[in-house]
Amino acid sequence: MKTKKIKVRQGFTIVELVIVIGVIGVLTAVLVPTFINLNKKAEEASNQSFVKNLNTQMAIREQEEGKNVTMFDAVVDAKDIGFDVEKLTPVNGRDLVWDSRSNRFALLNTDGTPFYTEGEWKLADNEKGKIWKIYDAMPSEQTYSIYAKTGWASKNISGLKTGFDAGYNRSIESISYENTTARETVIRTQGDVVELTVNGPSDHIEHYGYAKTITVTAVNSANSYHEYGTTSQLVAKEGKIVIENTGVVFDLKKADGATASFENKGGNIIKSDVESIPSSNVYNINNLAQFKSFRDVTNSGVTFSEFNTAEKYISLNADIVLDGAWAPISNYSRNDSTYDTKAFAGRFVGNNHTIKGLTTKGITASMINTGNNSTTPTGKDEVTYGLFGTVNNAKIESLNLVDVSINNDDFGGLLGDAVGGLLGFSYGITDISGVKVSGSVSGYDGVGGIVGKARGVNFTIKNSENRASVSAVGLAAGIVGQFGAFTGFKGDDDKWANVPEINNCVNYGTVTTYASKPVDTISNNHVFAAGIVNLNINKVTSQTNSNPFKSLDVKNCTNNGKVENKNSTLSDQLHQIVTYGSDEVKNCTQIVVTNCKLSDGTIYNK
Repeated sequence: MKTKKIKVRQGFTIVELVIVIGVIGVLTAVLVPTFINLNKKAEEASNQSFVKNLNTQMAIREQEEGKNVTMFDAVVDAKDIGFDVEKLTPVNGRDLVWDSRSNRFALLNTDGTPFYTEGEWKLADNEKGKIWKIYDAMPSEQTYSIYAKTGWASKNISGLKTGFDAGYNRSIESISYENTTARETVIRTQGDVVELTVNGPSDHIEHYGYAKTITVTAVNSANSYHEYGTTSQLVAKEGKIVIENTGVVFDLKKADGATASFENKGGNIIKSDVESIPSSNVYNINNLAQFKSFRDVTNSGVTFSEFNTAEKYISLNADIVLDGAWAPISNYSRNDSTYDTKAFAGRFVGNNHTIKGLTTKGITASMINTGNNSTTPTGKDEVTYGLFGTVNNAKIESLNLVDVSINNDDFGGLLGDAVGGLLGFSYGITDISGVKVSGSVSGYDGVGGIVGKARGVNFTIKNSENRASVSAVGLAAGIVGQFGAFTGFKGDDDKWANVPEINNCVNYGTVTTYASKPVDTISNNHVFAAGIVNLNINKVTSQTNSNPFKSLDVKNCTNNGKVENKNSTLSDQLHQIVTYGSDEVKNCTQIVVTNCKLSDGTIYNK
């Protein structure tokens, strides 16, 4: 039987192709707009969900820490809880705004009507200034108060008529506020170069942040100008000037022919030619806001070198509970080429008050210093960290730090090199006394319960106690992670005024080093753990035969903590009092250990 052949068609006819293409075209015309519309609706829903979830978290944060006053505070809060509002671009041209009245974010339509808000919403003329929007340059119309996005383009701002917040931008050089209608306005500046001028004869003005100079030409005589921030100089001509309890004015002046009145509500006024406002010899810190203000002043370049005497000093007058990740006071890297001229150089008296909750949890790269040197591992940067970052010729006394939680992993890949509960890096004639630390301190290298690394002309720490656990890949110690005398540092290494000293200090914390072999640039002679201090001397010769260089006196100290290497036994590099390493040291008395007690009660001398 013959098999019947079946013909197989090889493709569509032209007519059939035309029909198929036509059907596809019709479907495309119908479905694509539908898909686009669905995509936009999905994006709108995503935007709305973003703001809703953000506001939920903001409400929780507000219960814990209080209501934000500036948009910068709100942006920082949002980042801390995982929402980067600067990066959100709402669909359909809508605006993401922050309402300072409710401390909540909202989405507005292009005509200013609400798309998604919480609670009552009204954008009336007299409420402009309360609603804040993120801009990357000065807007042509000032409908909302202005938050300067990171990378803000304008260095000089003239004709400002509403609120302004500099955000993270430190490069703004001048701001001129000029307004003739009654308005409540907040201005927040950032940095030691900005010159702020205020001319609002009917306005209530509040200033936050740091400004190099502030000139108040006119404000309302009743509602007035209120200084909550810091300025090197404030000059006023007309209206009422109020220095609030967080305010810091280094030079308060009346302008020529001034009719302005002045009131101080507990701020720090360092110099004044106003009869009713006396100058202060003591810089008082009475609460967390003032403590943060002090931190921000030092990080704007104020060294407080004139506040370093028995009569003139910084005074902590209350216990402080920190409220989140801490950017250090004097936030400079030990690798900063100008730290010696910018670092804190004053006298800080803690009056035996307690600072609780120093933590790196939630810290971001923008909050901390970075740097590197020849010993930094390839492709890495270092962080200098503590309650204080870097000091030079400073005095710190009678202060308790509890619940310290410094974790090298929180630095986001940066390496904590010079890390301590109280202080990261000390240089110059630094004197520390009566300090107690408890909690945990970890870093990469040069990590101490109280001080990370100390170098310079003369360093003294006495009558101090560490109860924090201390750990590092390299150098770790209960009191000072590393004390070193090195050539090549700023200052005259051969003109040391006195012998550096660690006296009457006690360590109770466990001290751990982790390296079992060289780790990148950490060599074997940098893998030390000690109960009190690691000593490192490099290329130092005696000053004269009659006055030989003495590197360090350790006396009357006690170690009650365990000293260990977690990965191996390096007995010659672990010691309850001090470990020691040197390179090219000649004609010097390198270390004297006197009357120091080990954990078993043995008295140790060297």
